[in-house]
Amino acid sequence: MGSQCGGTFEVVYEVPGHGEVVEATVTKCGNGLAVNYAEPSMRRRDPDCLVIGDEKPTDKISFAEPSWFLRVEEQLEVGLDGYDRGAAVLTDFFRGELHKFLHPELDALGKRIIDCCLEGGTVADYEAFLPSVDLAK
Repeated sequence: MGSQCGGTFEVVYEVPGHGEVVEATVTKCGNGLAVNYAEPSMRRRDPDCLVIGDEKPTDKISFAEPSWFLRVEEQLEVGLDGYDRGAAVLTDFFRGELHKFLHPELDALGKRIIDCCLEGGTVADYEAFLPSVDLAK
């Protein structure tokens, strides 16, 4: 696939009596490959998929159900204290990394968002950037 991003490739098999069958479309992207299976049953049964988006029976977490998996602070193994400590680690990381993205050509909104993070912005501060979005939900 080469070293450059972009480009789409099909995984195709020749099936006797049926011709070519497309199993998946593969796209090279910045952090690896994006694989989209043509057959829905293949997509929802990918063993590395963490969350299922339909209502068919599954042993995986579904988007439809409220889940402790998506609410880390409610997990007994983590709790609010662990959540807060993890948030502090992530905040420190982003505060250390974001400065390198502050370039003159950066979009004004991007600069405001980075500044908000560096200044310890709240959810309400971020919501002010996107007034039609409620991030607290």
